[in-house]
Amino acid sequence: MTTMGDRIREKRQEFGWSQSELGRRMVTAGFPKYCQMYVTRSENNVRPIPVGEALVLADVLRVSLQWLATGSPETNTTEDRYHHGYQDGIDAARKALEKL
Repeated sequence: MTTMGDRIREKRQEFGWSQSELGRRMVTAGFPKYCQMYVTRSENNVRPIPVGEALVLADVLRVSLQWLATGSPETNTTEDRYHHGYQDGIDAARKALEKL
C-alpha cells in the first residue's frame, strides 16, 4: 500500500521536479517557509501534513486531494478535477482557511 509521501514523490518525479523545485512551487503557492527539507520529510512520512498544506500540495501537483490522501483512482487527473468542479472546491477551501 502506498502512503501520501509515496504519492507526493511519484507526482513530483512525473513532473521531473527536484524536491527543491516542489518546495519553490509551494512557496509561490503561499507557503513562504516551505523548503526541500519539508518535501523530504513529507515524502518519508516523517512529518504530518496539515489539511491546508495538503490542499495546496494537491493543487500544485495537479491531483485531487482524495487521490493524494488515499490513492483512490477517482478524479486523479487535472481534467477530471476541473470537470468535476474540483478547482471551485479548492478555491472555497483556500478562502475558508484564510479566514481562520
